[in-house]
Amino acid sequence: MDNLTRDYIGLIAKWLAPVDIARWSRAFPKWKHVLKSIFFSRVKTSIDDHIRSHFEQMKTLPKKGGTHPADGTYKEFVTAMGVNRGAISGSFVLQMILGEQWESDIDIYVPTSDVPEIYGEHAKRNNFAPVNDVDIVLWAKHDDEHWECGRYVPDSLIRVRNFKSPGLKMMQVIAIEGYVYPYIDRFDFDVVKNAFWYDENGSPQVKVGFLSSIVKMAFVFDKTAYLERNLWMMRGNMIDGRIEKYRERGFTIEVI
Repeated sequence: MDNLTRDYIGLIAKWLAPVDIARWSRAFPKWKHVLKSIFFSRVKTSIDDHIRSHFEQMKTLPKKGGTHPADGTYKEFVTAMGVNRGAISGSFVLQMILGEQWESDIDIYVPTSDVPEIYGEHAKRNNFAPVNDVDIVLWAKHDDEHWECGRYVPDSLIRVRNFKSPGLKMMQVIAIEGYVYPYIDRFDFDVVKNAFWYDENGSPQVKVGFLSSIVKMAFVFDKTAYLERNLWMMRGNMIDGRIEKYRERGFTIEVI
């Protein structure tokens, strides 16, 4: 390994899942910085390629009628994410790091404090406001549904809007109060505290919160402390269901 060149390392890494590149970097400290750079590049590319593919497949779908201001394209989505300071998080980003494919949504978090209240007529027709640019782009071709979450949720979750199309992962736009990254940091499991976004130039960016836990496929979860902060998760044993789901996905979880 010590005799390999950077080009050969890059060639081998092409055949590995991002998480395996991260494991490789820990086994060979000499190449740690090179492999870490490849790891983050691969994660960003994997997610961006999936988003591109999503919108490429959407080209075959008819556009909704009326005076809708967007065509539902990848370029519009990237611009809207930058304007509204949105970020993709949750299990989808984790899947891309692991090189897995689970049945799950693409969760997009948008802070309402940074969203201009525009497209007034569209808001009236759909009976909710404010409407953000991400909603507008996805609404162009997806079937959609939405509901208000109300103020009973401690973490300031305001509205969830689902965008569905046949054969594609559902995109879920989640409107929140405050800023996106502190919100993500309050998620239940360390392994999902990751974020992907597009900067002002439309370039993909990614933040991985607890790479060590992802690499080890193991983490500690303080269930008592989490439920004290999120009483609404006690309904129907929601958190127990999530613990079991992630164990089935291969994680070792020590619940304290």
